[in-house]
Amino acid sequence: MDIRDESIGIIGIGSMGGGIARNLISAGFELHCFDRREEAMEPIREFGGIPARGIGQVLDQCKVVITCVLGRQSLRLYDDDLIPGCRRDQVFIDHATIPISDARRIGAALKEQGAQYLEAPISGGSGGSASGTLRIFVGGNERLVEHCRPLFMVIGNPDKFVYCGAFGKGQAAKVVQQLTERLPDLARIEVLHFGLQSGLDIDLIRKALDIKRDSNGPYAALCRALESGRISELSFEFSDWEFYLEQAKTEGFRMPTLEAYYAFVKNGEIKTVDGAGRSEPSVWDELDKG
Repeated sequence: MDIRDESIGIIGIGSMGGGIARNLISAGFELHCFDRREEAMEPIREFGGIPARGIGQVLDQCKVVITCVLGRQSLRLYDDDLIPGCRRDQVFIDHATIPISDARRIGAALKEQGAQYLEAPISGGSGGSASGTLRIFVGGNERLVEHCRPLFMVIGNPDKFVYCGAFGKGQAAKVVQQLTERLPDLARIEVLHFGLQSGLDIDLIRKALDIKRDSNGPYAALCRALESGRISELSFEFSDWEFYLEQAKTEGFRMPTLEAYYAFVKNGEIKTVDGAGRSEPSVWDELDKG
């Protein structure tokens, strides 16, 4: 059966799920939608989504259930509602970032119930969600992934869709993608902070780093953020760091650099938001306080 002919529901239509829902509706999918916040439901209802009265109604009416809520909420949603309430052959697609061990556990629990599961963490923020250009990392049965591919091609960039293998590998790939840019930028911010605190101005820092004002390199971009007064607003997906560290602990290895940054920032004042609208401390402000 073509997935376009199946009943599809989405739970969670916030800053990420809202864009996903609108793109699926625009592509012609009949979409049953639920969010605990009524203010999130109204725009989707006006856009053509079918409102559901609760999680139970989504489970009753939909063969395919997409979930797009924050990590801890996703774990509670699956443990409290979806695993106990699922039907045989029902398909669940989870776009949350969660620890690898939980992705494996949830996948196994749903399989025991006769249901199917894909863990499909996403990257690209609310802008990528709205434009349908998300990067998607998927773990689970490959045949099921192919069956669901039309959904993924609507909400994500086809060139940045990655099938990763068994449960948990999608989460691992998401971490690799996130940290490959953000962790080096954390170190670069420390370098800039050291230079400024030691009496250099931005032009001297550029000369020391041998970069031009209008170049495309990461240091040049950070210098421009400094000059514009935006560097304190830069997000490093702090809300997900705890999950990354949990994953490492479960797998039995260490991430000493990220551990140090997390310990340094975790008690900081909440002053900015990330691409998913989650509040987080400003790394730059915490360095300034230090």
